[in-house]
Amino acid sequence: MKVGPTVRASLRGNPEDVEITPAEAVNASTGSDVQMLWTWLIKPKHPTDALDLTAHLEVPLSNGHVITHEVPLRIEVHRTMPYTVWQVLTNWGTWSAVVTSLIGVVGWLIRRRRKQGAAGEEKPESSVAAPAEATA
Repeated sequence: MKVGPTVRASLRGNPEDVEITPAEAVNASTGSDVQMLWTWLIKPKHPTDALDLTAHLEVPLSNGHVITHEVPLRIEVHRTMPYTVWQVLTNWGTWSAVVTSLIGVVGWLIRRRRKQGAAGEEKPESSVAAPAEATA
């Protein structure tokens, strides 16, 4: 059985988890050199212990049939600082907690300042009378 001159490969993943470039199948001509190399740019959308991908291979035969083979791949995606910062900045729950905390701190500072100001105004008057002048 003779294998055709072209082998197609595509890499697939859940669009909610990963962005793969190129998204369509990539052809590789076999010729006399059977070594094949496919390259994809994989951009995970969030950290995960197991990013599941599938390499889908198609080998056309001389009789018109196509042999297909799928190779499952699993990749661990670590958390990065830019992702964490972006997640904090775009999360409304985080912002509401920060704003609530700031309002509480500012309110506490204002009350503290008012109490200190009120304590400073309530100084007791001196009861010492001026000495009487002696007349001669």
